[in-house]
Amino acid sequence: MDQNQIKLDVCMKALQATEAKLKSRNALCGMYESVKNQLVFLIDYFDGNHTDLNRFKELSLGTIAVREVEDSDPEYAHLLKCAYYVAYQTMNRKRLSAEFINENT
Repeated sequence: MDQNQIKLDVCMKALQATEAKLKSRNALCGMYESVKNQLVFLIDYFDGNHTDLNRFKELSLGTIAVREVEDSDPEYAHLLKCAYYVAYQTMNRKRLSAEFINENT
C-alpha cells in the first residue's frame, strides 16, 4: 500500500467516525461539521482533486482532538490526530513514519 492510499484510508476512517457523531445531533454538531469539512478537503487533496498546500495551514483537527475531544472520546481523538499527522507530514513534504504505517495498515 502506498503512502497516499494510507493517508486516504486514515482520513476516511476519521470521516466515518465524524459522520456517526453528526447523526447523534448533540451540542457539538458545529464542531463536527468543521471537522467533516476539513476531512473532506484532505480526502479530496489525496484523491488529486486539490493541489493547494496553503489550505493545510488552516486545519484545526489536531487542536480539536486535543482540546475538545480527547478527554471524553480518546478513540475519536486518536483518529483525528492521525488525520492531522498525515496532513502535517504532507504539508511539510515528509513521508509517514514506518511506525505510523505499521500501526495503520
